Amino acid sequence: MTELERYKKAYATLVGRVDTTITRLENTPEGMPAAFTAGVLKKALEDAEEIFLADDE
Repeated sequence: MTELERYKKAYATLVGRVDTTITRLENTPEGMPAAFTAGVLKKALEDAEEIFLADDE
């Protein structure tokens, strides 16, 4: 996978997870607990970083 492909995959992963989290926040009457929301967003960042920094295989 080229650097550009890794960048695109990492970006798509991050955007998708953030969008899903925002939608859940907007559509859940009681909202998502702050700690859970923070964990979901942190995991999205970590996954995107892992993809971006991965060596070519």
